Amino acid sequence: MDSKSGRSLWKFDLEQNSPVTRGGIFLDRSRQACRLLTMNSSGIWLWNKKSIFKLETQTGQILWRRGIPDSPVSEEEQEFWIHAVSDGDAVIGISDSRRIYHLDPNNGESLWTYADRGILIDTPKIREGQLLLGYSIPDKVEVREIHSGEVTHSWDLEGEVSGLSNSPSFTPSGYLYSTEGGIMTHRSSDGSTLWETQLPSEISEVQLTDDEQQIIVRQYWSDEHPTLLGIQTQDGKLLWQKKLPQSLRRVVSVSAIDEEILVLCDGFTERSLICLKTPNSVPITAIPEAEQLWKRDLVPSYDAVDLRIQGSWLLVVDRLRGDLSILDRFTGTPLDQKNGLEAVTRYTRPLGRMHAATVLGDRLIIVCARGSAAFHSQQPFSSEKSTWQQLGSFLDMPPPTDPDFQRRNSISHEVEIRENLLKDTLTPLLEKSYASWELESLERLNALSRLDEIQVPFMPVAPVIDGSLSEPWNTSAGISLEQPRFVRSLQGIGEIKIPWQDRSDLSGKLFLGWTEKGLHIAVEVSDDQVTVHNRDALNWTGDCLLMVLDTLGDGGQTPRSDDQVLTLAFVPPRQQEDPEEEEDIPGESAEELPFPEDEPEEPEGQHVVAHRGDQEGVTYEMMIPWSSILAQRDEQMTEPWPGMKMRLGIAVTDDDTGTGATKYLGLTPGMVLHKVMERLWEGCCPDLLLPIRLIR
Repeated sequence: MDSKSGRSLWKFDLEQNSPVTRGGIFLDRSRQACRLLTMNSSGIWLWNKKSIFKLETQTGQILWRRGIPDSPVSEEEQEFWIHAVSDGDAVIGISDSRRIYHLDPNNGESLWTYADRGILIDTPKIREGQLLLGYSIPDKVEVREIHSGEVTHSWDLEGEVSGLSNSPSFTPSGYLYSTEGGIMTHRSSDGSTLWETQLPSEISEVQLTDDEQQIIVRQYWSDEHPTLLGIQTQDGKLLWQKKLPQSLRRVVSVSAIDEEILVLCDGFTERSLICLKTPNSVPITAIPEAEQLWKRDLVPSYDAVDLRIQGSWLLVVDRLRGDLSILDRFTGTPLDQKNGLEAVTRYTRPLGRMHAATVLGDRLIIVCARGSAAFHSQQPFSSEKSTWQQLGSFLDMPPPTDPDFQRRNSISHEVEIRENLLKDTLTPLLEKSYASWELESLERLNALSRLDEIQVPFMPVAPVIDGSLSEPWNTSAGISLEQPRFVRSLQGIGEIKIPWQDRSDLSGKLFLGWTEKGLHIAVEVSDDQVTVHNRDALNWTGDCLLMVLDTLGDGGQTPRSDDQVLTLAFVPPRQQEDPEEEEDIPGESAEELPFPEDEPEEPEGQHVVAHRGDQEGVTYEMMIPWSSILAQRDEQMTEPWPGMKMRLGIAVTDDDTGTGATKYLGLTPGMVLHKVMERLWEGCCPDLLLPIRLIR
């Protein structure tokens, strides 16, 4: 099928009676759906219990079909293929009568056949003209030459529990196999032992990473020993270990991606996907524990679960229920209904049992018992390209080429030109007003293209919330907000044309960090005139900081009720008069404090506003507790995790006269402020807020 249109390119008929099925499940145990052996430009090799065959790639025409040679013709006595493997240069089949057949991949003719030496534990493996077999009865591993079928190496397994844990594997320098009793052996291509090690517990399964430089060992769960081990292939030294809790004892699959390990734990009451970061160097002292990057609880399911890694996404296929979970490969954040998966669920549920799901190009392909379906996301930059063309026409600039980075570089260059015009004291006022308007448009267009993600570091020592920005704040560079692009006019009647005057008029620096208690944010604002905010006024009056936190980090054109947006507004404390100069007036009450203790809308956590020591601005410092953020995210977890994503917006209004703010310092174009305070949310676009990600 064409993955873009779903149109059938060709159809191959097996010319067999249709099997009896129910809900996409074969009811005849002797029938089996075709399985792919391998494919290349010369053909596609498939097999089922009755036949191994080759199809022509372009037309689907059958080139040859081969059943088991000399098999009885009658349906009741006919022999079946129980294993088949191919690399394109050879086809190996094993029959239920325990014979090994080598078939010519071009015409299907039998080149040789030998009786095997026992019952295979799993499908053999092929590499570079060799066939590697593992037997469960008797406990044995053997290597055969494919061109002749002769046995070149054979090893009888020993130990108290000598049975193979799983099928042996090829390594860059030889062969690897392990027993359930915990003995792992690595042999060279000439049959000599490279190393052998006894592991502390019984082995459930052994597998190699994609680069074959590391061995991942899954042991049977116990209280005393780790569940997962990482071993260096070259010398057998232990690199890392991971002990899983009893609730995650049932490990379904383990997959490796670079230096990360994905562990799928399945059960009838819960199902979880865990991402671990593994060290790749030999430890000097104690064996380190693999660090848990994230953990995601999934819907409970049965054993029919398939995990597929597709670039930046993880696909968890529940084949029995016909359900699909798609997760962010770096954070484990699942896509849900508001991300467009409602359409996927609506189409796939009626299609019955889900056989497979994969990503081809820009399309999500679903194969189910009653049909197939393909989905693609909406083009993310179609409206932005139109906006860019209009802006380019206005500025008499040629539109950039399609690649994203070229477009962003072009926008950055145009931003620098406008900022230099604003900084130049000799630039005419009319030209400065044009540059200010164009600068705001370019910044919004740049944010629409893509904002760079900011990594928020973990702070082992929590800072004291006192506005001093002492350790650990003074050891970090922060995010500079000193360029003209961050200063914008408040919208409304009387909007000023040139908001930026100089750096001392309005600029700042943003600091971010996180601890086990909460998310720490500090903003150091440079402002030559600081005025007190009037919270009862109709318009923005005085200096005030506003913060919008999209706790889910999923953006959106407008704030959503399920986005869990937090809004925090802080004001500088009013300057109190000297008590010695005050005159007590009988019957008059004292002035109300700017932060009364019974303030009903006081945000959770800690926060402070303080004048800077140099009296050249204000410092805002706050800590938002994780209990508040995770509750807004509707998370079951009580602690944050590295890789957690959110979006942040900061705006600081500036009122130099005390009669009303005219401009504000904005972190991103995601917060566009109107002069009227009640219209705060009209200009909030979570898609344009700054994406942040916790790291450790």
